[in-house]
Parts: sequence; structure tokens; C-alpha cells
Amino acid sequence: MTAQDTKRRLLDHWIWEPQACKPFVAISVGIPAIVSLVLIPFLGPMAYIGFLFAIIGPCVAFGYSFVGKKIARILKTIPSEAGTAMQGLIVRGIIEAPGVIVLGQETLAFHPIMGESSEIMKNEIKDVMEVTFFNGNPLIQKTGFWFTVPGHKRLACAVPNSCADELRRWLDAD
Repeated sequence: MTAQDTKRRLLDHWIWEPQACKPFVAISVGIPAIVSLVLIPFLGPMAYIGFLFAIIGPCVAFGYSFVGKKIARILKTIPSEAGTAMQGLIVRGIIEAPGVIVLGQETLAFHPIMGESSEIMKNEIKDVMEVTFFNGNPLIQKTGFWFTVPGHKRLACAVPNSCADELRRWLDAD
């Protein structure tokens, strides 16, 4: 990806990235297991239900690992001369999907894991609005960008804060 990846903190990563997925599994397994062990003397066999919750975290992480592998495959197909590639969340129309955003010389390309890739020219972007909520969900250590582009009803992306400055510079450059 980019050289910025080495400087990113845990919350700068998406849940499908291994750096964030492993702590997610540890926390989602550890907390229910510990709480269940503590409650066994008080609730008896009912406390074992907490162990069922410890199964949910690895199941969710297993699903996100497939997303991470799909994004890694997309990243491998993008040549380095295409521009700066960054992982993000992409909204086109009613479809919201994780994917790869590529900042080219004069183009902004979206490669979601679901749906077709698309590309817009920098001069087509009429307005950009930065948001901290994305489709009703708060963005923690992420920045959302809603683009006003004629011919596109809804076009947006969210990137980690560590990559947001690079996207802002690309939008401001003439």
C-alpha cells in the first residue's frame, strides 16, 4: 500500500486488516470468557451462556478475513504508476462496500469488493463535503468525503485519518 501504513495506529486500520482483526478476536473472546468465569459462582450453569458469546467474535473476524483477502487481491492488480492506493469504504448509489481508492494524476478510481470499478476525473468534482458520520455510522479515526459529481446520485468514500490529508492535498492540487 503506502508508506503511511507503518505509522498508522490500531484505530487507523479497518476491521478487515489483520492488524485490527487480531485484537478484535482477542477482546471479543476474552471479555465474555472472563465474565462467564466470574459469574459461574453466582449464576451456576447459566453463566456458560457467556461462552456462546465468545464464539461470535471469531465468526465475525472470519468473515472480515475474506474481505481483507479480496482487498489484498485488488491491491495487487493496481499498478504502482496508477497512483496512490488506499483502503477505504466506498459508496456509489445505494451500494456501500469496502474497497480500494486510487488517487491518480487527474482521476479518482474506486475499486469496491462488490460491484464494478469506476473512475471520475478530478475536474468533474464540483463540491466535497467532509463528514464524521458515514451513512448514519460514526467514523472512528476515519474521515468521510461526499462528492458532488454531475451524473452521480451518491458518491463517497471514507479513509483512515492517516490517509485523509493525502486525499485533501489531491483534491486541492490544481
